[in-house]
Amino acid sequence: MSNLNYIVLPCALIEDIAAKNDVRFYLNDPYLDMRGKKPMLVATNGHLLAAAPVVVSGDVPQGPIPFEAIKRVRKDQKHKANPDLYFADNDMCGTGKVMFKREHMDCKYPDWSQLVPKLTKTASPDITFDARYFKAMQDALAPGAKIAQAGCGIFLRRDKKGNTDPRAAFRVVCKKNDDVLAVIMPMQFD
Repeated sequence: MSNLNYIVLPCALIEDIAAKNDVRFYLNDPYLDMRGKKPMLVATNGHLLAAAPVVVSGDVPQGPIPFEAIKRVRKDQKHKANPDLYFADNDMCGTGKVMFKREHMDCKYPDWSQLVPKLTKTASPDITFDARYFKAMQDALAPGAKIAQAGCGIFLRRDKKGNTDPRAAFRVVCKKNDDVLAVIMPMQFD
């Protein structure tokens, strides 16, 4: 397989953020974006977006990467945190033994980089919390709710001048049960 080009996948499961059976076919697979300083593997479902840098070896063209190809590579190379996804003939990718066709190579993927807030090297988070706590709170406040009803908002404590305190506990308000008092304690981020 040394004659095949490849990318080293990130350990983060970026592919899980891709849309599932969306009418916007170009969102159903992660996208290899080669336009920036670093090649990035990007996935979005229109509500969530994740992008991670990848290492590219050889000539690998920008474009969609089949979800099934990534899934197979992760299964076959489960001993590696960062498995290698091989490419052949510019429109095929996979394990090197099992290859998948890269569909819609001419699709226009959304300009995802415009959505990502820029951070400085000294930036600290506005809020830090364990996302599992937020999910548990949402499930408790809106059991069995449909997605449109389950939305929760985060409200930070404010001083008299309107400034927020990101180190204080924050209130969670769910659309379905907005009369319930729910609070999540913050965490330290370092």
